[in-house]
Amino acid sequence: DSYHVSRYNTSTRRLTPEMFEAVVAEALRLIATDGGGKGRQA
Repeated sequence: DSYHVSRYNTSTRRLTPEMFEAVVAEALRLIATDGGGKGRQA
């Protein structure tokens, strides 16, 4: 599934506000526990 806040995802309820908030919270958690910016490189 996609977490992009596009019109398609929000209009079709594929991305609910709760899902978006969960994704942002997880991203913030990962940033906070990154170990000083030494995360994975793409």
